[in-house]
Amino acid sequence: MKKTILVVGLDNFGQTICKDLSENGHIVIALDQTSEKTLRVEPFVEHAATGVLTTADIYKDLGLGHADWAVVSFPTHFDTAMIIVTILKDLGMSNIICQVTNEYQERIAKMLGASVTIYPDNIASKQTVRKIIWQNVLEHYALDQNYGVYEVIVNTNRFDGKTLRELQFPETYSVNIVLIRRAGVTKMPSKNEVLEKNDVVIVLCEQNKISKFQEILND
Repeated sequence: MKKTILVVGLDNFGQTICKDLSENGHIVIALDQTSEKTLRVEPFVEHAATGVLTTADIYKDLGLGHADWAVVSFPTHFDTAMIIVTILKDLGMSNIICQVTNEYQERIAKMLGASVTIYPDNIASKQTVRKIIWQNVLEHYALDQNYGVYEVIVNTNRFDGKTLRELQFPETYSVNIVLIRRAGVTKMPSKNEVLEKNDVVIVLCEQNKISKFQEILND
């Protein structure tokens, strides 16, 4: 399902997340206090705006209280980040990811309404954001800038009785299932393998293909 993601704070991490989520089909709204940074992400986001981020006006004007997720990225300005988290929480947003730099900031951020905290300049942080947005993706390993390996859980019964040959995932979604883990046992599937709910499939594909594929594995 396509999601609306608000990214507030366009440091290197924020810019990377904007591009990553946009390439995977999500609607990304990017905000920052400087026009130089918003100009960098304009080519690949739905909307980019510059303004005062520590008052509710800009969020209300853009109707952002109903976004599915927010990513707040101000690791060197924790006071600014906490004001933004508080504003977003007051506007009714429940899914807020916030960057922190130590455990004390993490505790404060969660007290003020952040649902998830991550640390800056960390590959694992990018994977955390992706895993949250891609709710069926358990793990993600980037092979290079274009390809990745994904562990995706099957959360649907719609494939019961259908073989991988019949489902034609490579032709339809440009993904290749290389392994299946079922009840703790991992095996290499044949074309006659039937998917079952709660299977974990290990998929090799281009990074911009996984978002659509993981959606069909969910009820």
